[in-house]
Amino acid sequence: MRSISSFQKENILSIAFNGLPTCHIASELGLGKSTISRVLQDLLPDYPIPSAGHPTKLLSTDQHCILLQIASGRPLLKAVHKKKHLAFALKHENWTVEDWKRVVLSGETKINRIGSDGKQWMWKQVAEGLIEREVQSTVKFGGENIMVWGCMTWNGAEQLAEVEGMMNADQYVHILENHLLPSMKESGFFMEDVIF
Repeated sequence: MRSISSFQKENILSIAFNGLPTCHIASELGLGKSTISRVLQDLLPDYPIPSAGHPTKLLSTDQHCILLQIASGRPLLKAVHKKKHLAFALKHENWTVEDWKRVVLSGETKINRIGSDGKQWMWKQVAEGLIEREVQSTVKFGGENIMVWGCMTWNGAEQLAEVEGMMNADQYVHILENHLLPSMKESGFFMEDVIF
């Protein structure tokens, strides 16, 4: 392992304090990324060192859920799900891109103003403490949330509508008339050509 002079250590620290990532520090000083990471860990134990590889696309709660399902031995998809997925794929296997362009997907979701309703998990090293950005603030009585309905087409997201209280048939019809239909007209769709 190559030793680093105190002058190089000072350069590493000054560049790191300017907010540049490890790879930029390494290229600027002509040192290896692992050397930069080692020096930063030695001098600044709380300095966040990015993990190697492509960033994960799964939330930590999703990772935990998947691990629990694998550990429990339960299949992620049950036989009935696999059967339905196969039936859908076979029914649509000959669809063209033009067929898929006519599809409108819609759904409702709840958006929390602060935080999540469920547990949140984080991967940490043994005996590693929390830093401020890893602690989520809370409010008494859970904060506020909003329920919304939205749809998307081949062209992207369309209008978003607030769902007031529990969704019922009357409100759903109202949303379709006042949000879906105008969205389709604005996008140049004719309702008889849309698959909803």
